Amino acid sequence: MNRDIYLSPIGELAIFSNGRALTKIELVNSNFAACRAKTTETECELCSDEITKAAIRQLAARRAKTTETEYEFCSDEITKEAIGLAARRAKTTETEYELCSDEITKEAIRQLAAYFDGKLKEFDLPVELCGKSFCLSVWENIKKIPYGKTITYGELAALSGSPKAYRSAGSCTGKNPIPIVVPCHRVVAHNGYGGFALGIETKKFLLKIEGVTL
Repeated sequence: MNRDIYLSPIGELAIFSNGRALTKIELVNSNFAACRAKTTETECELCSDEITKAAIRQLAARRAKTTETEYEFCSDEITKEAIGLAARRAKTTETEYELCSDEITKEAIRQLAAYFDGKLKEFDLPVELCGKSFCLSVWENIKKIPYGKTITYGELAALSGSPKAYRSAGSCTGKNPIPIVVPCHRVVAHNGYGGFALGIETKKFLLKIEGVTL
């Protein structure tokens, strides 16, 4: 199993491949985590972007004297997280994926970067999904949801052959091993956003990129 890290706008993503196809994407550290304790859920929707901006500003101002571990001594958790993010991002360039250990992860990171920049609407990556037959059906139908569109868990269940199994469809959606590429953030509740394995703030952020508000 090959693994590479991509420092994305939502946080550190671990990208896994078996050498033939993409097998898993995990959110290792969320950029939204630092704001949760000090903001309301509504405020948190905008918090990540502000932290990112703060990190970039602080990196520019402190580049000559900031070390990777300096932020451990910060008196404020928000400042600590911002400087920590800046220190990690100092290592990341637009061509970071050129150093990846695997061609699949390299291409995945390139396409993810384009997606977050609003330049890519459909991923073209080989994926391998393993699971129970119903979940495999659910994931295949999730892959068909167009950019900028959403469907409900009930609609997904119907597409997957079991109209009444909306809870099972939701469970399978939450177990999707390759989020974003297999766009489970486009599956929502009939009365709102619903859940998301990477966090509701991340789901809102991804849908906002695609021009969707609920």
